Amino acid sequence: MIKFAERIKFGGLIAIFISLLAVASFMGCSSGDGGIADWNIGQTTAVTSVNVKGKILAPEFTANSSRMAIALPSLEGTRVFVESNPALYADADAEGNFYIPNVPATAQRFVAYKTYAGFNYRQRSPVYQLNGNYETQILQNDIKLAEANYNVSIHVSDINTGQSVYAKATIWGFTEQAVNGWLNLGPFPNSLGEEILIE
Repeated sequence: MIKFAERIKFGGLIAIFISLLAVASFMGCSSGDGGIADWNIGQTTAVTSVNVKGKILAPEFTANSSRMAIALPSLEGTRVFVESNPALYADADAEGNFYIPNVPATAQRFVAYKTYAGFNYRQRSPVYQLNGNYETQILQNDIKLAEANYNVSIHVSDINTGQSVYAKATIWGFTEQAVNGWLNLGPFPNSLGEEILIE
């Protein structure tokens, strides 16, 4: 587990974005490896929301994996949500299939996560442009879970007084509240240059 701290100056009520570059190379895992055929059910008129279907894939294990010899027994129960609105979610079935209704028809990312035997697996999709001309869209690429072994700790303080700030941070749709100015974020897969919203 990699943990590091970065002091962030924070003043007033303005939310800011920061990009943390971990020495451990917090490298973005984009999902891929095939996917469900890109079929759509047509709409005669544009709508403001669409139904989204997709598929989760089990993580791959390598010589550097902490659980190389043990794979997830099932993808059932893997939670998938809309990054911009985690209240829109679904739980995948045993084959990894999921269906989320009424997702706003705009650019969206999807986040998947599962915990098994004390180990965490997470992944975030690339951006998908959901087209309101379709009632149902299937994500072009599957979302492959990855081992989530990396945590990030940051400290938020007032730019004028240096005092710790009662703030919250959101990354990948997960929101954490600061304790004495400290925020512990994660775990996440190996990734680089993630945006964190602090407010």
